[in-house]
Amino acid sequence: MVESQSDKVSDKTLKVCVSALKKIMEAAKRKELWDEGEKLFAQVTMHRIPTFPQEQNIRKMVPLVHSMWSDSATKCLIVKDLDKKHEDTVDMTEELLKEHQVTGITKVLPFDQLKKEHKGHELKRILSKEFDIFLADSRISRLAISHLGKEFYKRRKVPLCVNIEKGAKSQTSNLSAQIEKLAKSTQVIMTSRGANINIPFAHSLMSEEDQFDNLKSLVSQLNECIPRGFKNIKVISLQGTGTKSIPLYRNDTIDPSVNEMCGIELERKAGFEALVELRSEIEPKKETKMGNGRKQKGKPKQKGKRKLMKAKLAPKNETDAPEAKKQKVES
Repeated sequence: MVESQSDKVSDKTLKVCVSALKKIMEAAKRKELWDEGEKLFAQVTMHRIPTFPQEQNIRKMVPLVHSMWSDSATKCLIVKDLDKKHEDTVDMTEELLKEHQVTGITKVLPFDQLKKEHKGHELKRILSKEFDIFLADSRISRLAISHLGKEFYKRRKVPLCVNIEKGAKSQTSNLSAQIEKLAKSTQVIMTSRGANINIPFAHSLMSEEDQFDNLKSLVSQLNECIPRGFKNIKVISLQGTGTKSIPLYRNDTIDPSVNEMCGIELERKAGFEALVELRSEIEPKKETKMGNGRKQKGKPKQKGKRKLMKAKLAPKNETDAPEAKKQKVES
């Protein structure tokens, strides 16, 4: 195991740890999950937790060597409505995918259908379990992510953005290249709520050599992915779904520069402060009414009460009023 953070983790150490993790998973494997492919994670523990305004989650895509999606993985593509009928939108999208040689999409789901058929929390939870991977058209990706909510964040199934419009206009198979690039990437989700980051780097159906290649690629990019770089990493360990962790790297020495804010923190802080300032300039100030403009509390005004009494005393029929006047004159 490497003891100094300035040294890179050797290939030999990576291979030993990957091989050990595979043996642990085989010993504790569950048949129903093993056939589908369980994810392998690199758990990174930081010395200092990053601070982001309003405890935002920041996602960063990191390219790997081999695809993270198994052949049996189910994929749902959420698209913008191209027609009033959902069926027509699905047919048009499937034809486009076929034209660009995109395969493996299990279901095409129009956004309007998503809103109508998956409203409640329970229906969203069922949808999140139904598919392994979710993709979203870039034109409606923010709306789709907002609608799906915390259940998808919790299960790490937030839809990945695909620029279908740009891919459709391109003469080359740009759309297929986009999806392939997403397949060969992993997400680093940074949060200000904890010191641990779990980064998937492979799955159990991959060969040991492919797992090693992906892990090596990920470790080499941690300096750019982790806030404050590699010097902020305390521990790196490998873990499968529900298995024991295997230590890969440890550094208990804290660099003094770790206490300073890093680039991404300063960037998010400046953006948030600019947004708050802009909102304060745009939002009109509420003026409090004084004097006669003040609303009266309690009983209604006397004027309204008099009108109500007159309405009650007035004759029901208009023909009754002249007769009453005649009787007074005669008397």
